[in-house]
Amino acid sequence: MEPHKVAAIEKFNKVLEKVEHEIIKLAWEYEEEIKAKKPDDYKLDAVLGFSIDENEKGSWNVNMWRCLNDIKNGIYEWGPADGQDHNVAMEKALHGQKHCWLLQLLYDILHLTWDEVLKVNWLWIDFVLCYQYEYSLSGVKALSHFKKRLLKVEEDIISHTFPIRRKAMERVLKGEVCDYNLFLRITFHNKDNVDILEMTKDLKFHNESWKIFRGLDEGNLFKFLKYAFEDLGFDLALPENFFTNSPKPIPYKS
Repeated sequence: MEPHKVAAIEKFNKVLEKVEHEIIKLAWEYEEEIKAKKPDDYKLDAVLGFSIDENEKGSWNVNMWRCLNDIKNGIYEWGPADGQDHNVAMEKALHGQKHCWLLQLLYDILHLTWDEVLKVNWLWIDFVLCYQYEYSLSGVKALSHFKKRLLKVEEDIISHTFPIRRKAMERVLKGEVCDYNLFLRITFHNKDNVDILEMTKDLKFHNESWKIFRGLDEGNLFKFLKYAFEDLGFDLALPENFFTNSPKPIPYKS
């Protein structure tokens, strides 16, 4: 390998090291934001993508929850900014270098050639924050009570999503991130914990999306259940039906 390429790889490695530390820094911030909402559970991932002149050369999903948890427990050995030497290059000219995790990802896992590695001119990172909340709808006998329980869920959804959207918009305006997406996914499952219905909503672009749960006597969640079950020829006459006679799982997008 030519000396100028060896030097270029070492220089590029230093750039990637700074990116790794920025990934971990942002992950800590996002985890604090998530925990402040006190969800029942959460996910925190980072999807890393690499491109050469706008042509994607590969991507990799990183479980940032696992990375942060390993850091807390002092067992962090594989991931962004882990401090380890990841040099597994076959070229003798590179044996004296210390490679960061991102560089190894490019040439050893995504299998880019060294010429391709040195041409990478775009790195994008999508942080995926998932707040998970659980609600029990069992034990409700009267249909009116069932509707009220669903309306309470709808109120909580609104109270959770407004601050999340506002914070994401602030990050964009400050230049901390380039863009954001905000999706709501509601999954209903029966007493056997089998998912039977799913509802998804894009809450970023349309202002009306923020009104999807407002101004309805029965509430949108109840209407969603009612119409989805009717499509299957199933009558949601009583809430017990939802838990004891639920149909086979189906995907449903509103």
